Amino acid sequence: MTVAVLPQKQMRARACVAFKNTTRRIFKAKPAMTGTEYANRYGKLVEGGKVMNWETYDFQVDILNDLCDSTVPELVVMKSARMGISECLNHAQQYWLHYDPQPVAMYRPNQAMAEGYMRKRFDIRMMRIKEMREIAFLTPKGKKTETLLERHFKNGATYICLGAEAEDNFSDHTLKKIYLDEFDRDGYAPVKGGGDKWDMGRRRLAQFWDGQISAISTPKFPVEEGGRMHRLFLGSDQRHRHVCCPHCGYDFVPHWGDAESIGGMRWNKENPEEVWYECHNPDLEERCRIEEHHKVAMDKAGRWVPHRPEEKIRRGYHLWAWFSRAPKSTWKHIVREWLEACASGPTQIQSFKNEVLGLPFSNAIGQAAAEVDALMGCIADCGGEVPAWAVGLVWGVDRQRGGLDESQSYLEASLWAFGPGRRPFLVGHWILDEFPQNDPRAWDALETLASRTFTDSEGRPRRADALAIDHNGGSSNRVVEWLARMRKKPGRAKWFAVRGESKGNGARGKSIWPTTGAKNVAGLYTIDVDLVKDELAPILADGILEFNANPIEGSVDFSDRTEAERYFKRLLLEKQYPVPGRPGQTIWKAPKGLGRNGNEPGDCFGYAYATTYGLAQMAGGQRWRRLFARENKFQAAAVRHIEDAEVIVEDALVEEPAPPAPQEATRIKVPKNTNVPRHNGPPRPGLIRVGRF
Repeated sequence: MTVAVLPQKQMRARACVAFKNTTRRIFKAKPAMTGTEYANRYGKLVEGGKVMNWETYDFQVDILNDLCDSTVPELVVMKSARMGISECLNHAQQYWLHYDPQPVAMYRPNQAMAEGYMRKRFDIRMMRIKEMREIAFLTPKGKKTETLLERHFKNGATYICLGAEAEDNFSDHTLKKIYLDEFDRDGYAPVKGGGDKWDMGRRRLAQFWDGQISAISTPKFPVEEGGRMHRLFLGSDQRHRHVCCPHCGYDFVPHWGDAESIGGMRWNKENPEEVWYECHNPDLEERCRIEEHHKVAMDKAGRWVPHRPEEKIRRGYHLWAWFSRAPKSTWKHIVREWLEACASGPTQIQSFKNEVLGLPFSNAIGQAAAEVDALMGCIADCGGEVPAWAVGLVWGVDRQRGGLDESQSYLEASLWAFGPGRRPFLVGHWILDEFPQNDPRAWDALETLASRTFTDSEGRPRRADALAIDHNGGSSNRVVEWLARMRKKPGRAKWFAVRGESKGNGARGKSIWPTTGAKNVAGLYTIDVDLVKDELAPILADGILEFNANPIEGSVDFSDRTEAERYFKRLLLEKQYPVPGRPGQTIWKAPKGLGRNGNEPGDCFGYAYATTYGLAQMAGGQRWRRLFARENKFQAAAVRHIEDAEVIVEDALVEEPAPPAPQEATRIKVPKNTNVPRHNGPPRPGLIRVGRF
């Protein structure tokens, strides 16, 4: 067999062509690809044992593109939960490891969360996704060859996941892409004498023109209270997603809204399953009703608009659950969560605003929102001195020393009626200043007032079930001696002395009312006043209370606007302030030296409210726990308003109808604190709210 031998010159030419083709294939620049294009082509959604294709939603496109764009040096996403942004972050990391190899770092709030992320999320994706598996260093059996929190790849990319608590984790690493996940969690708080974690991460990128740092988190607290995510967003170009009404074409940014705002979420109060969104167009007398099936088309045509276009370095996005495509994040689910949060208390309201609205929450802001004019609308006529729905009446008594000799001392007392769910109604507020505290007649006057019988709206006589008096504010021995005499008399076993205590530095105790009282003084209890005020703040802010429009002899006359305004100003005098250096922790403060314009009405309210917990905790507390049960809490319904001498049907607060069940389990009984028979005549008219005077 004859083998043809090519001339040397021809062999050299063929070798050059082969070499050029090989080097061109190896070093050929990859086509430009945005983050969304990459995710739609290579991205996978790994859930448990399932690997599914990824589809980017319209509201995620710009965010994902910016995460994969080296020309965006800083990126901030302040979001609600269940928006898929964490998955966008996973795709961005995959982009920088597979498509454009870079040294990448992910920071989690603490080391345990970092290890959990690597074990449960990153390593599973690395072994389940083909593109990641091809560049990973694996054993012949398909197991990773590295341990702990660092990964190296065949194409030169590196990845490290660390906890943000230790400042040392921000040093000794060469990085180009840094992601700070859950940035508002405690792990990112500066250590004592340390620096800001955002600035520490940003300095790691100073030597690279294409470095990028991103922070993604659900906000917790506003910047005034140390909220890190809110601070970063306010310093960005503040991008909000604009959409157009499908009916009138009006451009707006969806937000939650309220009863008085133009536009926002709306629902049928009788049937909360009927939910829609009201258009913001101010030129229409009857605003457009937007149904949820319009949402996808509106989002598809939507756009991100920077509200601070002058900021060129940091891009910031705000995203909330209105846009979510999750099956359990529909508008109906959002409204249901809001109603449940309102019925549960401030903790659930904070969770709703953080996790659903993507907004920071502050008790200080909520307290300040309870303005005098807003409370003027809470003056109500219950048809008697006490509303018929009240299950407990509690006195709160505050003492003012009035100088070293107590010559100017006096007492202030408030009688609060509490219904199911601790629904508060102020029966009356009295200032007992005829005699100083060192005069026995002052205490006789208090006894006479506290043992007085009142009449409810159905004609039944009612007496107070408990009394709580301030142990401070003068001679404590005088209170102890008076209380010892009172508690010996029938029906006064639930008369207590309370001593308010604040933990300081924003700390809170475990409960409002202690498990045990003072050892040497019967009936003396130390209460956590900060916890009490934390619960009262949203009640005042949301107007979930009423004030008696029927003046009782000697009490504040709420039909007199001057008297009512003075009372409300004193009630709202105490404010909540953030504790420096302790994000999320607050303290309550009131101005001092105001004399008789101080915050005594607020203290009386707090003592009475705290005593409801004491009643539920002591012997016989099962009865009070049942009466104060949250499942009996009131809800919004129609009542009659009196305004300008006309009867107008609007929304107010009335009792929630009991659910169908055996009578013994659902009937709420009025405490029997008197032997006078009940009034069996027809009931008087229901709750009538009095408008402004």
